[in-house]
Amino acid sequence: MKKDIITVKDAAADILSERKRAPDAATAAQDGWRALTADQRIAMVRWRIEQMVGIGFAEWSDETQKMFRKLAEYMRQGQKRWLLLIGNVGVGKTTIARALAYCHNQATASQNEKMMILTAPTLAEYYRRDNVDEITRARKRRKILVDDVGTEAESLNVFGNAIYPFIDFISTKYDDPSSVVLLTTNLNSDEIAQRYGERILDRLIERCFIIKNNGKSLRH
Repeated sequence: MKKDIITVKDAAADILSERKRAPDAATAAQDGWRALTADQRIAMVRWRIEQMVGIGFAEWSDETQKMFRKLAEYMRQGQKRWLLLIGNVGVGKTTIARALAYCHNQATASQNEKMMILTAPTLAEYYRRDNVDEITRARKRRKILVDDVGTEAESLNVFGNAIYPFIDFISTKYDDPSSVVLLTTNLNSDEIAQRYGERILDRLIERCFIIKNNGKSLRH
């Protein structure tokens, strides 16, 4: 007997209704991310986070639940395409951002539309090595997650020239109104301004839906 195809839309509807059936890799991109409702997308991301951390939503800390609800607000609104997660080490920023990127990519068939995922130190390393191909790929990728902003080298000396990787990256993405950029950082607003300048902070405030988590690390 031929196995029934479970599409992303089917799976998301089931997750939303608490049946928890997840899409398998072979059929994940049948419908596509755009075909899902906001509530279906949110339910899929919650399912993925539960899968990653091994505990159900009801067992998450109050601050983490609050952060997720703000994420749901971001996913429902249609004004700001960028997302900035700010908070201390270990509060769940990376988990939430990577869960969103994972679900988006599982539901997206086109390689060009998938979200690129990398850390800020990796991005800086591309600049340090003058890896033009990777720098260009990051600049041109319409959807990208950059994790751990602020842990990378602030500036680099490349062939005698001072290079500021994150400033260059944000300036390039800012010029593309269709870009979707997800960022996580341990830096607060003052530290972002001090490290990258008021201009970059202003651009982040303008473009980003900002979620802050002032809670303590969940790793203790």
